[in-house]
Amino acid sequence: MTTVTTEVPGGLIRWHYLGYVALALVLMVVAIGSNERWFLNFVHVICGVMWTGIDLFMGFIIGPIVRRMPLAARRELLTRLVPQTLFLMPTLAVITGTTGWYLAEDLGFTALPPGNMIGVVRERDITGGADIVNARVRLDSGQVDFTDTGATYSFAGLTPRYTCATASKAGYHPTTRCVNVASGGNPSWNSIALYPDGDFIDAEPGPADARPADARPPAPDALPMVDAAATPDGGGGDDDGGDGPCGCRVARRGHAGLEAPAAGGACLVLLFQAMLRGRGPRRAR
Repeated sequence: MTTVTTEVPGGLIRWHYLGYVALALVLMVVAIGSNERWFLNFVHVICGVMWTGIDLFMGFIIGPIVRRMPLAARRELLTRLVPQTLFLMPTLAVITGTTGWYLAEDLGFTALPPGNMIGVVRERDITGGADIVNARVRLDSGQVDFTDTGATYSFAGLTPRYTCATASKAGYHPTTRCVNVASGGNPSWNSIALYPDGDFIDAEPGPADARPADARPPAPDALPMVDAAATPDGGGGDDDGGDGPCGCRVARRGHAGLEAPAAGGACLVLLFQAMLRGRGPRRAR
């Protein structure tokens, strides 16, 4: 009989792995401070590939295999695998992100020149409307400017992004308009048209007796339509309705007697009783 013995690992956290983490971080600092773009790019790419590759390998290869293993073997594998990935994966993530930031800064992606915004504020129409002088224009970043004698406002040194400007003045309804502020010296135009307060309809509730035109009550003489007209073969077509084919009295339209549904039901009951009487036992001849 063969006995298999397994070595029980010490603890889940292996503190001596911190030495390898420190060496990796020192390599990252050297790559950043070397001013060599190819070296910095190499460290960024290789750490990113390892980070993503190991993650995908663990999820799509190791994961399905571990699910089919016995619990004892699964525990043995995880107790040896987790202590290493506990230090490896965070280190790769930190190095990939940090070197990527410095690489983007070295390539000039984080040093975009600021942009400018300029526009006019006019009444009702930005092209042919009257100029509105001393209108207050406020950006969503908090910067404020007032229109000059030419109804023009301007902002300089803006971060290139989607920026909104709100124009307001006493007697006018405030209006907000947004544009993309471009990077560089060419200003981004954002003209705004203000409308007087009198142009807006007062939406206060109407008087107490106001109601929609189509909400009138029904006419008092509106009676339900009853289709109780006698047919030519219904046993009489006079105004009183006459007798129906089953001998019951059919009320005329609007009469105070039975209505058409009740009369039809009574006729059905009488016909059913007549059928039962006619189905008695036959006498023997």
